[in-house]
Amino acid sequence: MQIIFIPSPVGKIWKLTLNGQWLLLGVVGSLAALGLYFLVLIFDVSFNYSDGTQGLDGELSSRPPNMSQTIEKIQKQLEVSHHKLIELENMNQKLLGLGIPQRILEANPVLKNLLDKSSKSKGGPLIPAPIENHSSDMSDLLTQSTQMQKMIQTANTQWSAILAVLSSQPIAYPIKEQFLVTSKFGARMDPFTQSPSIHTGLDFQAPTGTNIYASAKGFVRFAGYSSEYGNYVEIDHQNGFVTRYGHASQLLVKKGARVEQNQLIAKVGSSGRSTGPHLHYEILNAQKFINPSDMLASIESF
Repeated sequence: MQIIFIPSPVGKIWKLTLNGQWLLLGVVGSLAALGLYFLVLIFDVSFNYSDGTQGLDGELSSRPPNMSQTIEKIQKQLEVSHHKLIELENMNQKLLGLGIPQRILEANPVLKNLLDKSSKSKGGPLIPAPIENHSSDMSDLLTQSTQMQKMIQTANTQWSAILAVLSSQPIAYPIKEQFLVTSKFGARMDPFTQSPSIHTGLDFQAPTGTNIYASAKGFVRFAGYSSEYGNYVEIDHQNGFVTRYGHASQLLVKKGARVEQNQLIAKVGSSGRSTGPHLHYEILNAQKFINPSDMLASIESF
């Protein structure tokens, strides 16, 4: 996800990148922290609970004086953690769901289904029951903790699947540093002949040597030179998407290589049919050119 700031219609574009890897780390880290939190709670309660002795009737013959307070405290902590987990799921679903271009959802029903499932979070207040039987109350708390662990694992699995799909779709910006879009997709006057023509991509003006990144993971279908594109890279992605990165000064990948989303693949240049240093970026779907602007997730999607 990109946060974009444009100070004026002709000014430079400033961007803050929140890519899938950082979001995944945030989600997994939060879920792992919750899991560790519950393990510590269970260990602490189990330790305190074992201080009592059990009679022949199966009931505790002696209990720590603060057992009731401990159970109530844990119940409240479970409630708070449960709500935090739901808020985390809903927040991430909103960020990803709104930030994903509609064209991606239309071309990827599996992703849409995953997002729909991840949004069906359930909640509500956890009302502590009257504490009458410490043994059964402790068993209930352990059951609740086990259920919470399953929720955490489910959320982790769902978000891992969503981010795995997103990483194969061309939604990341191919340039992370400052740039200017000097030519948009569609009709324009050709810069060499000054005659009407069709521009099949976006031109990102940036200094020579600026890093160019893969907008999605896939396999390098071509890495070489042509008179039109100069030094360029072509990457094959899932769901019929192909991306091209033209006019590079240097290519950093070879044909047949597997690349990851946001992997460095080339450097900005002005090779081929170019009037100055820039990246000519194209996206094709089912062998047809599409507007890259419709694919790039940004703050404008919210």
